[in-house]
Amino acid sequence: MTRFEWNDAYRVGETKIDAQHEYLFTLANKLVEATEKQDLVGCAMELFRYVRAHFRHEESVMREVGYPGYAAHYAMHEQQLARLSEISADIHNDRWTTESVADFMENWLQVHIVKEDTRLAGYLKDHPGAG
Repeated sequence: MTRFEWNDAYRVGETKIDAQHEYLFTLANKLVEATEKQDLVGCAMELFRYVRAHFRHEESVMREVGYPGYAAHYAMHEQQLARLSEISADIHNDRWTTESVADFMENWLQVHIVKEDTRLAGYLKDHPGAG
């Protein structure tokens, strides 16, 4: 089974965001390891709730520091929430596949965080007093 492993390369330098990202890896593993529909539904719901809270916090930080990539990053968050909703519907309607769930989680955790969130990390590092 696909395993998502947290490492320090994913850190953005804001303690709460980093802790949330790390926990998202735990939730991603729970989701892709679930085999029963009831477990899948529960994991998907937990992930969706946590992701929404995480996005609200991350977007708040971006607004506070005047992050110039806020609008584009916010749009990506909206796309990810929409895709999570699709996955939840697929699970509910027995149309999900382990591969589709794992591919989404891999793209998000290992591409979005590495590529997009590290841009935010660079901005936070270069603008410690921004806001």
